[in-house]
Amino acid sequence: MSSPNVPLDEEIEANPTCIRVYWWIAHLLGVGCVIWVCRGLSQRSIIHIVFDVILTVLCAYLYHALSFGDPGFVPLPSPGMAEDGGASTKAHLREHKEDPMWCLKCGIERPIRSKHCKHCKRCVMRYDHHCGWLGRCVGQYNHRRFWFLLISETSLCVFTFGMCVVGIVGGVQSSAAWLASNLYPVAMLPFLLVNGFFALSLCVMHTGVIATNTTSWEWLRRSKIPWFQHVPPEVAAPWSLGLCRNLRIFFWGDPRRLRYEAPTADQMKGKRASCCDECVSSCVAG
Repeated sequence: MSSPNVPLDEEIEANPTCIRVYWWIAHLLGVGCVIWVCRGLSQRSIIHIVFDVILTVLCAYLYHALSFGDPGFVPLPSPGMAEDGGASTKAHLREHKEDPMWCLKCGIERPIRSKHCKHCKRCVMRYDHHCGWLGRCVGQYNHRRFWFLLISETSLCVFTFGMCVVGIVGGVQSSAAWLASNLYPVAMLPFLLVNGFFALSLCVMHTGVIATNTTSWEWLRRSKIPWFQHVPPEVAAPWSLGLCRNLRIFFWGDPRRLRYEAPTADQMKGKRASCCDECVSSCVAG
């Protein structure tokens, strides 16, 4: 689903075709490798093939849903408002030129925790990052689906890597014969190792920001974000409500109903100095 005034196909540049082609080639090679390995195993190996295909289909669904979905674009002024108040809009732009919360490119006042993406050419609510592999931002509406994609991709890499290791044939006398028997899985092992490590690292990092109700952008670019200028440096996660509530809101809450406000001084009292301390404190309190 997309916002009422978000013409995704017209305004937002689609994910480059070459990236999608590479994604499909990589995943089809993984499926082919599992089939190759299972050909020499028992008849029950069909279960492994089916499981690998199901994981691949799940990854494909999540990948394409993220690539063409709405990450949480901030609604633009309606065409009628722009036509009726053209002069006032220009005056408003001049008045808010120095306002860090005003987006000159979109002509709107950005909600807190949002950011204008130069690639998507829109402001995104609860902006996390722009993903080049998706050709789309990760924001308030699709961060949960992005986390499930990372989990699915990590699981797929681990499973395929394990099948390659198990399926390597031993007991062959010459090295040439061994290589001929194991070329496919051996060639896939480095590829799976690198991609699996990359997906697992992202999964761990995003689990951490989810647990503390922060974002990658807030974590890496805190000093450049306007609303963090009034947050004490010892407060790592000003919007954290505790581990359990953070997870419940992220996984079971409706992202389209979430609204954020600048944290007050009373709300920041008792906040811990680090994200790890925040999680530990909420667990002990719970």
